[in-house]
Amino acid sequence: MIEVLPDLCTQCQLCVKTCPSKIFFQKKEGIGTSYEEYCILCGHCLSICPEEAIRHEKLDYKRFQAISEKKFSPQDFLMVFHERRSIRQFQTKPIPKTLLEEIFQTSCYAPTASNSQNVRFVVLHGKAINPFVTKIREFYLGILQMFENSSVEDPTMLRRMRKWKIWQEEAEIGNDTLFYNPPVIILISAPKEESMASLNVGFTTNTLMLAAHIHGLGTCVNGYAIEALKRRPEIAHELGISEEEQVYVVLSLGYPTIKYQRIPIRNSPKIMWKA
Repeated sequence: MIEVLPDLCTQCQLCVKTCPSKIFFQKKEGIGTSYEEYCILCGHCLSICPEEAIRHEKLDYKRFQAISEKKFSPQDFLMVFHERRSIRQFQTKPIPKTLLEEIFQTSCYAPTASNSQNVRFVVLHGKAINPFVTKIREFYLGILQMFENSSVEDPTMLRRMRKWKIWQEEAEIGNDTLFYNPPVIILISAPKEESMASLNVGFTTNTLMLAAHIHGLGTCVNGYAIEALKRRPEIAHELGISEEEQVYVVLSLGYPTIKYQRIPIRNSPKIMWKA
């Protein structure tokens, strides 16, 4: 149930204008509601009302945090984006669970289609990491053995085969050149049947990576692991990810052992202006 308190409402119509489900409407005697079952629980109405005149039985108004004046410059904010790098050298230093929880909580403020909030995380740490890394590595070693018995001329495949050989050689002496020995590996999934699932995961992942960077942590998306899980979903199922879910991102996370000194050059954006 959504209620607009007439004693507090000034009929500014901000709720009418901001509601994505068009639940609020102006009537002669004040603001009314309809089709409340279509509410997506985004909370925009409670967040925008200047008079605190709206009550929602599924959203606790007391838990809504007031927005303070911004105290950072646009330049400082943009610098967070510009200076973040993919990290492939991690310290063995463990990450406090409270810090991880704060980063995950921040990532939940990334946009999701229709406020579905359908992104899930599996966090591997400690003894759970090595079996997962081994299974991903063995998947590619199986492909390597298959191709080594045939004639391969494709330059891209030859480059990949060289990398897979290095993974095995380094693993034999205790080095992880696939995930880079992170203290935490995160699998990020969403329902595979949801049409916007991959986009939701993308927004969430980017937010998580920026939040981690602000807290002095480094991240690196592992495309090889993502591809392996597409072909061997049972590896994810063994970790508790259901058959209805797909892993869209696998992320290494940890404190960097290095510090970049400069921001690299990037290509100019490709823009087509039309008026």
